[in-house]
Amino acid sequence: MIYENEHMFVIPARAPYVEDHLLIIPKRHVVLLQELTHPELQALHSLVEIRTTKLHVNHEAVNLLLRDGLAGGISAKSVNHLHFHLIPDCPVGSEGRD
Repeated sequence: MIYENEHMFVIPARAPYVEDHLLIIPKRHVVLLQELTHPELQALHSLVEIRTTKLHVNHEAVNLLLRDGLAGGISAKSVNHLHFHLIPDCPVGSEGRD
């Protein structure tokens, strides 16, 4: 674990897409984003702000990816637990454009 607050913790990705890829994970079991309480959303926002600031020291861009819902299916998600990826310097989409 890299960092934590009352509701969330930050860990390095087990199967990183790129160097310095991080995950932010709720401590409480949650499957969908809308299940988070207001204090949990505030805790999430705080960690996103802290970690992206640190990532920007060495990386030009950081993507925030939400992974909610059940595992499998079209998303190929591997765990039934809401989590967020902080992915530095990684293009999004088939052509790397918004």
